[in-house]
Amino acid sequence: ALDGFADNRRQMLISVGRVMDYLEEDRRHNIEGQLNLFGGEETGQSIELPTTEEFPLGELLAMEKEVTELYLSSHPLEAYSDIARAIHASPILEILAGAEDETDTRYSDGKHVRLLVMIEKLKLKLSKNNEKMAFADIEDAGGTLEMIIFPKVLAEYAGLVAEHVPLIIDGRISLREEEEPKIICER
Repeated sequence: ALDGFADNRRQMLISVGRVMDYLEEDRRHNIEGQLNLFGGEETGQSIELPTTEEFPLGELLAMEKEVTELYLSSHPLEAYSDIARAIHASPILEILAGAEDETDTRYSDGKHVRLLVMIEKLKLKLSKNNEKMAFADIEDAGGTLEMIIFPKVLAEYAGLVAEHVPLIIDGRISLREEEEPKIICER
C-alpha cells in the first residue's frame, strides 16, 4: 500500500524508527508550545530516506504473505511459468472446477495430473503402521489444494519436501463425497 511513497520498501523499513522519532518530537513540541491560534511556522523538515537496494523479490513476497496471508505484487511461481507450460502442469483452479463439473473427465477421481506448486503448510503424522507420512497444503498462483504423501513416497523424496519451495508433483486426484478434492502424491 505504501509503495508509491518511496523508491523501495527497504528504505521505508529502515527509516521507520526515524519517522516515529520525528513524529514524537513534533507532538511534544506542539503540546509544549501550544500551537498559535493562527497557525505556527512551518518547519519544512523532511526525512531523507537512505539510498539502498530493494529487497530481493522472494523476500518481498515472503513479507507480503506473512503480513496479509496473500501475495500482492506477484506470485513466487510466476518465475516458473515457462516450465509449467512445458510440463503441461494442471492449474489448481482447473482441477477444482473439474471436480465440480461431472462432464469434465480430465479431472475426475483417480486421474493422473502434474502440478507446479509450493507447499504452504506441511504436517507430518504417523500412519497406522507407525511410518511417517505428510499432509500438505499446496498452492499455485490460482488456488490451494490438500496433498497427501504416503510413507513410501515421503521416504523417497523427503529431501525435497519442504515449505515454500517450488516442486513439480505427479499425483492422482482423489474425489470423495462431501470432501474437498485432494492430490495423492506419487512423485
